Amino acid sequence: MRTAAIAKLKAGLSGYLESVKAGEQVVVTDRGRPVALIVPIDPNISQDERRAELVAKGLVRPGSGPIPADLIEEAAVPGLTSDRALKVVLEDREDRI
Repeated sequence: MRTAAIAKLKAGLSGYLESVKAGEQVVVTDRGRPVALIVPIDPNISQDERRAELVAKGLVRPGSGPIPADLIEEAAVPGLTSDRALKVVLEDREDRI
C-alpha cells in the first residue's frame, strides 16, 4: 500500500492511478494524517451494480427523472456557442499549467 501527501498526489496523479489500476491501494494524507483511500474498482462489477452500491452506502442519490427543460433554459448563457465554450475552457486550462 502506497502513501501520498495531497501535494505529492496532485503532482504525480497519473503515476498513482497507474498503481491503483495495477491493484494497489493509495492512502492520501494531509499533514501526515490519513484522509482518503484510493482503491481499484472491481472490473467484474457492472456500472449499474457499482451505482447501486454507492446508493446503498448513501454516497450518491439516484436521479428522480429528467431535468426540466425550463431549468436548462435558465442556465443557458445568451450567445454562448460550443466553440466559444471550448475556447474558454482551454484558455482556463492553459492558465493553470
